[in-house]
Amino acid sequence: MDGRGAGRPPPDAGSIGRVGAAGDDAAMESFFSLLQKNVLDRRTWATREELRIAIVS
Repeated sequence: MDGRGAGRPPPDAGSIGRVGAAGDDAAMESFFSLLQKNVLDRRTWATREELRIAIVS
C-alpha cells in the first residue's frame, strides 16, 4: 500500500455534516425552495445577469 488517497472518503461516500447541522440544512433547503418558487419558476431569463439581478433584488 503506497498511501495514495489516504484520508479521503471513497467517491461514492455521502456527505457527513457536523452534529447539530440539521437546522442549518433545513434552513438552506427552505431558502432554496422559496427562491425556486418565487424567482426561478416565474419566468425564463435571457441572461444570467438578469437572473442574478432578480435574485438579489
